[in-house]
Amino acid sequence: MKGGTKDDPKTHPQRRFLLPWLKYLLVLLTLIFRVCFNEGLKKLISFLGPETQQERLKTIWKILMVDFHIMECLQVWIMY
Repeated sequence: MKGGTKDDPKTHPQRRFLLPWLKYLLVLLTLIFRVCFNEGLKKLISFLGPETQQERLKTIWKILMVDFHIMECLQVWIMY
């Protein structure tokens, strides 16, 4: 079955064409989100006010772990 059938979604020609483009679009949107996220993180740090250095680092660490988890999920999805 070279062309694929509608019954088999993995070999269907439209899916083989669209899936890579959707992944590239998702990567592009994620990179744009990360740039905005990093700018927002910088502004958040400047607005945190008179917290101690340790409290500020804990907040930054939590935010970065969420960002890391999002990128890890995206990487696994792209590899699939």
